[in-house]
Amino acid sequence: MEEQNAIEESWEDLPLFADEGNLKKVAKDEQVPEDMSDSFAMLSHLVYDEDTPAEVSDQLREKGNSQFKIGTKYSLKRAVEHYTKALELDDLEPEVKSLAYLNRAAAEMKLENFGKALADAKMAISLDSSNGKAYWRAAKAANSVGRWQEARDLASSGIILAREGSASIPLLKSEVEVAKKNLARDLEKVAAVQKKEEEKDNRVKQLSKILVERGLQIGPPLFSQQLKYSTQEPKINSDGSLSYPVLIVYPSYSGGDSDQVVQSDFIEDFHEMQALR
Repeated sequence: MEEQNAIEESWEDLPLFADEGNLKKVAKDEQVPEDMSDSFAMLSHLVYDEDTPAEVSDQLREKGNSQFKIGTKYSLKRAVEHYTKALELDDLEPEVKSLAYLNRAAAEMKLENFGKALADAKMAISLDSSNGKAYWRAAKAANSVGRWQEARDLASSGIILAREGSASIPLLKSEVEVAKKNLARDLEKVAAVQKKEEEKDNRVKQLSKILVERGLQIGPPLFSQQLKYSTQEPKINSDGSLSYPVLIVYPSYSGGDSDQVVQSDFIEDFHEMQALR
């Protein structure tokens, strides 16, 4: 009998046959008791230990990263789901949450959801302003939606805050150049439009002055004539003379008086010194 009890006790020393009710709880940061074997200590951790929010976040991010690497539209959406679950965890440190936002921004960029990517990257920056990659991703997303000024500012800020020799610096500089190039192009377009409008205003003012000086009155084109002809505005020629469209209306007789009808001729570009014959 004593021999049988000894055998049973020896079995209970093995983790496989241990009674969970008799298993002592050993916290992760607690020293293993002298009377507990390493095997029992490991089993205690398996039974009692719970993953911290940061650990769960890392696990979800790893799942998301695996889906991200596959690269299909479906897998990228799955990656976004995993990153979103990581962000929904409570009690996450700002730096840990920043990484999840950054991961999700990368997936949204691949899906061409640039607005969402920009929002996530900016959230990553707000949680960890030292993350150079977050500035780069935010700047890239801003450039992708045509927000050149914001892209330039984000990338420039990232360059200032990045550590010397950081791999993100060349990427940030590249986004600055993209933003500057597009800003310059847009400014040129605006300047060209403004110049064209100014030239048109000057022509109208000059034309109005000449018409007043010469006592000429120009009426609006008739709707019926607009349907027939492509009318143009009066213009000032290189020698200072005027040309303008002219509508000539006159009666015509096809037979008796009762058959009188009104006819018209239209001269699209009539020089003021030209005579009617």
